[in-house]
Amino acid sequence: MSAIIADDKLLSLLSHVTGVTEVRAPDGKTIGFFAPAPLAHAELHAKVAAHITPEERKRRRENKHGGRTTREVLENLKGLTTDESTRSHLQQIIDRVAKRERCDIP
Repeated sequence: MSAIIADDKLLSLLSHVTGVTEVRAPDGKTIGFFAPAPLAHAELHAKVAAHITPEERKRRRENKHGGRTTREVLENLKGLTTDESTRSHLQQIIDRVAKRERCDIP
């Protein structure tokens, strides 16, 4: 893996990022992705983001219907099952996702 040394201005910008972030040139062209080190599996997140085509990123940005978060999908799945073991397992995952989504930055 290559490394770039961030100057103070870039460090200031990136220090507030809590999730995978697209980095663009002034003309709007994507130059890469940044995943903060505290993010679990940060390198993997950045690699996955890099494989999403520019067309797909544009489609997602322009989607007027919005999407659903992982937590919302899991909560929906939990509501669809009556099996207590499955419901318990889904709740454990929901709790982990909720913990991961917490943001300590004001």
